[in-house]
Amino acid sequence: MMNMDPLFAGRLIRTYSGHYFDVFDPNPDHLEIIDIAHSLSLLCRFAGHIKSFYSVAEHSIWVSEKVSKQHALQALLHDASEAYLIDLPKPIKDEIPQYLEVEDKLMKVIGKKFGFDYPLCDEVKLYDREALFFEWENKVLSDNFQSMDSETAKKQFLEIYYKIK
Repeated sequence: MMNMDPLFAGRLIRTYSGHYFDVFDPNPDHLEIIDIAHSLSLLCRFAGHIKSFYSVAEHSIWVSEKVSKQHALQALLHDASEAYLIDLPKPIKDEIPQYLEVEDKLMKVIGKKFGFDYPLCDEVKLYDREALFFEWENKVLSDNFQSMDSETAKKQFLEIYYKIK
């Protein structure tokens, strides 16, 4: 691992595991499941405009538990690009075509690296949408369930990943 001054990192971001990663030219050798789990466990859904913390990792766990076994890995990692690009709310994403292009390219590399098909299958899209409505009602408009803390979400995300893999 190289030691790099953040002022000279250019397009690179430094990941939790210490890799320097270029989201515009993603190197699959620098993608680590620990980076994805760690980052998603600290990212709050709905850009933080929510009654209490609810992580992208917990959301991903929920979706992975709803789909068939065949699509569980794809469901768990369906938002993996957000570990590198952040969880940008959909209305904003839809107005920034370049973001969508970068996200799509990164998800293709992530899918290939971790062994799932991309674009996402209809079943994952269905349960992702179902989760959105549930989270909107139960975390944005009210606070009807206790979310996992980030450490628990990270741990469960990794446990599910290694169980599926």
